[in-house]
Amino acid sequence: MKRFLLSLILLIPIVLSPADDRDCYECDNDPKFLIERIVKNVIITIRSNLERYENNDAEIYKLVKARIVPHIDMRQMSKLILGNNATLFTQEQFVEFSYLFENITIRSYARYILAYKDSYSLNFDDTVMNNNTAVVYMKLKIANDQVIHTEFALYRKNSKWAIINIAIEGINYGLVYRNTYNDIIKNHGVDELLMKLREKLK
Repeated sequence: MKRFLLSLILLIPIVLSPADDRDCYECDNDPKFLIERIVKNVIITIRSNLERYENNDAEIYKLVKARIVPHIDMRQMSKLILGNNATLFTQEQFVEFSYLFENITIRSYARYILAYKDSYSLNFDDTVMNNNTAVVYMKLKIANDQVIHTEFALYRKNSKWAIINIAIEGINYGLVYRNTYNDIIKNHGVDELLMKLREKLK
């Protein structure tokens, strides 16, 4: 996670200004501005105090909690991942699953984004919107003019946009998790899934 956030510093060679802290009519109407704002604000924070974040996992996790997690609807994402199997969970099990999945999701996204740490520009295509859902298309340009495509799926929650899935280079991680977790539930049960997720976070 620390390397993921520090690598974001390398992604965008553009000027970051106070205007990016706007309260953001644009963010409410086109979520690509929300995604852009999240990334920029993380970069600004790290650049302003590199010594605080370098070699300090606790501070990096606090930054993630403050700047990124609030824009993910983990409850909705968890329901989408579990599908019909969500009915097999008790309330306590579902709360634990959401907590574990939140941490696993952040770490998993970080690993894949780290693969593109040499990226040197960030751009967006037009957002595709359908009622209260949207897909934001982000492009990372790396060496030799190669472009890495990332898609954020969002939905509008209480008039604000919230992230519910991500796909990188055509790999839909929500679908990957869903297939894997549902196989475990089908063959071994809910308790086995929760045990495996706890072990993964050790």
